[in-house]
Amino acid sequence: MLKHLRNYSTSTIVSSAITFLALPFFTRYLTPNDFGILGLYFIFGNITTSFLTIGLGLSTTRAFYKNESSFNSLNSTNFVFIIIMLLIGGIIVWATSEKIAFYFFDNKILPKIVMLSYIGGSLSRIFVYLHDLLIAQERSGSYSILALLSSVLNTLISIFLILTFSMTYDSRIFSDIIKNMFLITTLIYLQRKYFTIRLSKKTLKWSIKLSWPRIPQLISGLIQQSFDKIILSKYKDLSQLGNYEIANKMSQICRAMISTVAKAWIPYFMKKSELRTDSAKTEIINRYQEVVMVFNSLAFVICLFCEDIIILMTTVEFYPSMFLVPAIIATMLFTHTITTIAKPQILFNEKLQYMLPSSFISVIANVLFNIILIPKYGAIGAVIALFLASILSNLILFYFAQKVYPLPYNYYFLIGQFFYFLGFLISIYNLMLVDYPLYIKLCFKLFLLIIYFYLAIKFTLIKKERLLLLWDNYRPIF
Repeated sequence: MLKHLRNYSTSTIVSSAITFLALPFFTRYLTPNDFGILGLYFIFGNITTSFLTIGLGLSTTRAFYKNESSFNSLNSTNFVFIIIMLLIGGIIVWATSEKIAFYFFDNKILPKIVMLSYIGGSLSRIFVYLHDLLIAQERSGSYSILALLSSVLNTLISIFLILTFSMTYDSRIFSDIIKNMFLITTLIYLQRKYFTIRLSKKTLKWSIKLSWPRIPQLISGLIQQSFDKIILSKYKDLSQLGNYEIANKMSQICRAMISTVAKAWIPYFMKKSELRTDSAKTEIINRYQEVVMVFNSLAFVICLFCEDIIILMTTVEFYPSMFLVPAIIATMLFTHTITTIAKPQILFNEKLQYMLPSSFISVIANVLFNIILIPKYGAIGAVIALFLASILSNLILFYFAQKVYPLPYNYYFLIGQFFYFLGFLISIYNLMLVDYPLYIKLCFKLFLLIIYFYLAIKFTLIKKERLLLLWDNYRPIF
């Protein structure tokens, strides 16, 4: 697991560094309004294509672990089905793009942006399907190289289009489409031995049967990612949406690093679960507690220095986004702490229908809280709504995961980890609100960082021996 973790995290760190270093360039050439338009661009394509592909990638991943002999036929069938569904959806979007721009986005984006959004979303969905197969195959090196290449191409193509053709937000749109076309071609070549001309109705039925209970969860996730932005664009101006988008981009650094750990975790969980012994369950929980420690530490460090990053790397008009970042990351931390273990529990037993109650509650809570809070509090209301909906839905998901595949959790440890993080989060917000020079705040933050890890090790929230093991594993990189 550590070998794959090193590969995944190395590419994530480098990709995050590229995003970080490119931020001053983009915030000087693009306005908050431009970032608001980009936020709406990514919404529509992700919503429609995720719904049309009904989460078949998850079925393909499960099939790889379950029965490799019939995997090629299943993979090819699912891939063809996804392409057909995306083509049908594309025809519908092309015919109704003007109405979509008017009814969904109040004409704040043009019909051609709606169509480009669908094209970009379709290419992204195909890329993710093929890319995630590398995780199941434990080809972490190939996965990481392509993830890094995606970040490099996206940034370089955008910069080229801005400097050469004086583009603004459209540079990011075209770079997204161009780099995905290139990466999909590369992935098809890398996955060529897992494709065949033999298609199977039987495997497609199995895949759909396994995946369809996940549709409500997909809808729930998409509402969490998009409904707040749609409501925000209707009640507030695009500049506020742009700041919300910047805050989400900053939070993506944390999400990417947490997802890196999860990528190495899923194969470990599946292989241990296949042993079907009590000792294997104990090993899963022991390793999971270490994963949660890593999540907590990553989230704390990024929250601690997000103010400095935004002030140093953006312009004054983007400064309000700094107050949104820690709250978004706190929500992200709670969500990933639960879903990292709960989703594999349900997937292993092939009982995806147990995700339905959580998804239903998530949709209702998210819509309700956003409608109540955003008109009054704007972007801050959107963050609060996301946090409340996340707590409700993920606790329900955790309950059903334990019902399907019980594991011997240390509940005091999990609760302690989260409240430990929240305690330091309050200190971070207090520092943000104090009008001290940046270098003085930095001294306070370094002191907080030392205290955080000292207390975590002292009270065994973080195990010193595991830190030393991680350092031994990563030392060759440095």
